[in-house]
Amino acid sequence: MTATKAWMSTINTKTMGLGFLIVISILFIGLRFVNIEADFPSNLTFSSALYTDEGWHLSAAINYFVTGDWYIEGDFNPAVNLPIGHFIQAMTFRIFGMSLASARSTVVVCFTLTVCFVFLLAAKYVDSVAAIFAIFFLSVNFFTFAYSRLAILEILMLALVLLAIWLASLSTQKLPFIVVSLSSILLVIATLTKTTAISALPALLYLSSQRGKTRQHKVLWAALSATIFIVILFSYNSIASQTYTDDFLYFKNLTLAERLSPSFLRIIKNFLLGIVQARRIEPFVYLFTVLSNLFLLLYSNFFRKNILVHISLLWMLAYFGVLSVTAYHPSRYFVPLIVPVSFLFGTAMSLSKCHLNKQASFFIQCLICSFILVSNGYKIINHISLPQFTFREMAEDVQQVMATQSSAKNTPILLGNLANSISLATGIQSVNTDLSIQPISWKIQTYNPQFYISLGHEPEVVDVLRQTYQLQKISEWDVFDNFYKNKAVYLFKLNHKDGVD
Repeated sequence: MTATKAWMSTINTKTMGLGFLIVISILFIGLRFVNIEADFPSNLTFSSALYTDEGWHLSAAINYFVTGDWYIEGDFNPAVNLPIGHFIQAMTFRIFGMSLASARSTVVVCFTLTVCFVFLLAAKYVDSVAAIFAIFFLSVNFFTFAYSRLAILEILMLALVLLAIWLASLSTQKLPFIVVSLSSILLVIATLTKTTAISALPALLYLSSQRGKTRQHKVLWAALSATIFIVILFSYNSIASQTYTDDFLYFKNLTLAERLSPSFLRIIKNFLLGIVQARRIEPFVYLFTVLSNLFLLLYSNFFRKNILVHISLLWMLAYFGVLSVTAYHPSRYFVPLIVPVSFLFGTAMSLSKCHLNKQASFFIQCLICSFILVSNGYKIINHISLPQFTFREMAEDVQQVMATQSSAKNTPILLGNLANSISLATGIQSVNTDLSIQPISWKIQTYNPQFYISLGHEPEVVDVLRQTYQLQKISEWDVFDNFYKNKAVYLFKLNHKDGVD
């Protein structure tokens, strides 16, 4: 009787603990909407993404909202190659209006869907315990929290990839051809959101192959999935490259050709470097996941044969393969790894009960979850409770200055590398100075910008502008405390030397 009571007490304690993790996960998902327009956390990235990438990635949606046309001739038009994210955000803007808050909220919603699919897949292939640990890590991890509040494409892509994988995992015996076809089409859509979604193709082919009972049938199902994926993706790229040839090739060259590693040894080095650098997600949890998974590969038959483990490892290896072609590895590039890492983390936490006694397993689970909650939770609470809005405030100042000091009869245009992001926050019409198929001189003649904004001093741009304009410095701001520390943002009014507005 005493033993039964002790057993029931342990079960109740564990159930309450898992329920607590679910509540905490929901709470931290909800916290993503708090002060959503706040600056990105300091010291989390070494790249320039904070100023430029949100506007670049949504440029077509921004342009459509501001001008009524998604395509701006001669400017940076990434929607030619990757249209889906722009389309999703354009729908958001149509319903809720354009702002940093609406763009970022769309990403949070997609993150919530990602968490739901992670739970469904982990519960299906492992158990509900693994699913709860997986979503707890996803929801509370500070790295994931920061990037799931930024209007970039990775989270949108992850939601679509997981929808494809979940659909492929359905065990229905009716219309399997349609299920495989739809999951393959969804992965194409994910790839047209962010190209790195292609790293999930091996996992999808593996899942598709599981429908076959013989080796031959497995190969046929995988081949069907691969054929649908390749044909549709190739067809879209062919049409886009023929319709917008210069824009298509410029984007391909910018994102791939200019970054390709020159040698096989360099590729191997980048591959290994990517594995090590993935610790940015969460150093302790990443190390625990790697070590515990190595142990389980050796000693757990269930782990070795588990479909979710196979999916996760295939996805991760393919993604590290994608990273290996370039030495450029900003922190944002590791965002897609949060899903397979969470799968493997949740699986390891759940299987600890099979290789340790109940007390030791429960103690380790509590210890690791407590560490995640305290270390990451503190950073999240601190970030949202002490927000800084330096970028939004700067954007609003720029909008006010342009409205009061513009002498142009038409809508004033802002020229600059970070002008697209300011446009996202304010609705100002913008043209990019850094990325485009046409030189700045062509843009000056075509669009006649009245204002120019720069991050620090940009002598090459200024030299071109001075051929046509007199630059009148109006304002400057200190924005963000990150890689660009001590580099002010400058706003100039562009006065034509010939007096023409």
